[in-house]
Amino acid sequence: MYAALLTEAGHTYTAREQTALASGAYQFALHILLLTAATTPPRKPRKDRARIAALLDLLADDQLAAEVKSLLEEFQTAGHDS
Repeated sequence: MYAALLTEAGHTYTAREQTALASGAYQFALHILLLTAATTPPRKPRKDRARIAALLDLLADDQLAAEVKSLLEEFQTAGHDS
């Protein structure tokens, strides 16, 4: 739920042309989703993958923090993205 709230905040910041704040909100939401996926069994794996993919579409690769990139690699290696 927190990731959804952050995503909505990102959309609001985008609408207000506050791109730095939007990027931060999107990245934090992505971080939470990836961390949750790495530590708990997914209840709705297809929905989780879709939410992660949607956030990745909103962020440039060069905007991702090292920890988020690492979690994303773990997520992909674990086969969660297939």
